[in-house]
Amino acid sequence: MAGARRIVGALIDSQIPPNAADDYEQREPFRSRHVVLALAIAVVFLFAVIALIQALELDVGEVLADLPAEAAYLACFLLVWFDAVIPIFPGETTLNAASTMAAEGELELGLVMLAGALGAIIGDSSLFWIARKNADKVQAQLDKALENPKIKIAWDALHRSTGLLLVAGRFVPGMRFAV
Repeated sequence: MAGARRIVGALIDSQIPPNAADDYEQREPFRSRHVVLALAIAVVFLFAVIALIQALELDVGEVLADLPAEAAYLACFLLVWFDAVIPIFPGETTLNAASTMAAEGELELGLVMLAGALGAIIGDSSLFWIARKNADKVQAQLDKALENPKIKIAWDALHRSTGLLLVAGRFVPGMRFAV
């Protein structure tokens, strides 16, 4: 019986390359570098968009009015989506401007509502998955922050009150990700 185990063990060992663990360890930093590079590119792109918006002093209402109706619905969808993930985008302002245009007959109110709702749903879902995939990276920072007594009191208050949690998670910048 021991001889059979040696033969099976030798067969299994022969199918696994001797440096498989080494290959994995070499590939893992490579993946990490790609993730960091992708995040850096995304941050640079975000800052470029912010700088462009600031430099051009864009008014969302004027931009939507200048666009064809189909592009206005798409812009409404995208800005609400981006606002859900990164609260610097003018999601609510876009909806207000598009609704005003719908009241004036330039856009259809139902399509504005659909674009806004889809943007909010997809944006909130995107933020959920971003937070879920990166929870292990953020947990250490959250644990460190909870060592501060004032933050601990606020965090406990959020856990006791569902309404307060919803309001803070929706309207306090940065809390969406933590909640």
